[in-house]
Amino acid sequence: MRLVITRKAELDLIGILQYTIAAFGPVQAQKYSVLVDEGLSLILKSPGPGHKRRDLPANLLVFPVGQHLLIYRLDTIQRIVVVRVLHSRMDFSDRI
Repeated sequence: MRLVITRKAELDLIGILQYTIAAFGPVQAQKYSVLVDEGLSLILKSPGPGHKRRDLPANLLVFPVGQHLLIYRLDTIQRIVVVRVLHSRMDFSDRI
């Protein structure tokens, strides 16, 4: 299985870590980065934990990590594509 992170998801992650450093410091940013990496590893090992949401297209799954959601799709049997990493309180309709 292969994990692909889109450019938008990559920019989401950069923004999350920049905000975390500014608001909570580099130690907390490192801890949050590890948490996100663990979430990515989990969906890579077993894409099943994600769930569907009515406010997202039917082909997308969501997996919570801290205060954020990994939004991904199963592109093929061998490929998972992370399309966004958004805060759980965001309105997703205009960001996907």
